[in-house]
Amino acid sequence: MKIHLLANPNSGDKSALEKYEKLTHAYPNIDFKLYITTKVDDEKNQVTAILSSFNKEEDAILVIGGDGTLSKVLSHLPKDIPFAYYPSGSGNDFARSLNINYIDNIISAIKQKQKQTINVINYDNGIIINSLDFGFAAKVISFSENSPLKTILGKVKLGKLIYPLYGVVSLFCTPTATVFLETEQEKFTLSDIFFLSFANSRYFGGGIVVWPDASPFEPNINCVYFKDEGLLKNVMTLLAVLFKNHKNTPAINHKIFKKVTITSTKENLVQVDGEVIETNQLSLCCEQREIYL
Repeated sequence: MKIHLLANPNSGDKSALEKYEKLTHAYPNIDFKLYITTKVDDEKNQVTAILSSFNKEEDAILVIGGDGTLSKVLSHLPKDIPFAYYPSGSGNDFARSLNINYIDNIISAIKQKQKQTINVINYDNGIIINSLDFGFAAKVISFSENSPLKTILGKVKLGKLIYPLYGVVSLFCTPTATVFLETEQEKFTLSDIFFLSFANSRYFGGGIVVWPDASPFEPNINCVYFKDEGLLKNVMTLLAVLFKNHKNTPAINHKIFKKVTITSTKENLVQVDGEVIETNQLSLCCEQREIYL
């Protein structure tokens, strides 16, 4: 057996290569072949390199990195090829949703070819494993990704503190969004939105619950949103999200889609699994993948 191990050494606490070294010592009988991302968006090149010598019947792919690394890998990996994942990011929400904690369990699943079917979100630019967000969450991630403080906190294993810090800052400077949604059943408008998330997993932002019933094992896109109602009410509604009180908070709305097209009259800041883009149109749909679990 050969395990093609794709590692992003710059993710989160920068422990990916250290975890690789521990794996090679713990499992000397496994042939690990290492692929390292060396620049932004290098996942495509590394996946291409893996596929050039990949034997689907005998080999396996293991990704060590953050949520953004994994979503980029899956964006270029054919959907009929299973994958394994071990987190080393700042938030690690995908691993949290699937209770991925121990590398020994992952290796055991690979050896036994033990796979489970999960659902991700396919969109115009690739794959989403956690959430796509407009408004408040997008602003928080935008601040975080452009801040040198994230690197400093990551080095001392406090990377998750960056999100609440910039969450407070974003309360005062998040622009509202107006978007038009089209599904197979209906068309409708969401106006003056402060918080808007499309998610297939339960968590985002380093352990915050997007929607209590969201699960990657269900083929659903959970749409969670609330309007801008001023600073005090926005804070109260965000606290309801933080303390998992979504269903008892009238301001928080929830819809479930299988596929949806999102458009707006202007480009909006959008975060996708920790990466920030600007766009005025997106199409989302559910897609099945297999993971060693």
